[in-house]
Amino acid sequence: TIVADPNIERLLEADLIQLGATGYTSIPCYGIGKRQIDSGIFEPVKQVRIEIIAPSSACDKMMEYLRTEIQPSHHITVAAEDVQVARVDAFVSGKPEKQVASLVH
Repeated sequence: TIVADPNIERLLEADLIQLGATGYTSIPCYGIGKRQIDSGIFEPVKQVRIEIIAPSSACDKMMEYLRTEIQPSHHITVAAEDVQVARVDAFVSGKPEKQVASLVH
């Protein structure tokens, strides 16, 4: 899950697909983060929440990309978590039974 400025939404989506995302859901939202709260700013700002499901190997590449390419110049919040999906073949190609372990860190 990534929360970012809507101005970089399309960039993030395109780059994350190139890094192995099997799809995404993008949701417009409003909010404030620690940076704003620490500055005494309590007016919510437009943001976008991008949720991605990907095998752990792709997730590792995405996290590295976000740390090195995006965070130096953009304020984003990123969280990764393990999930179980009902139909693994909907998210990974190949034989699902061999890919299940790659979805869990």
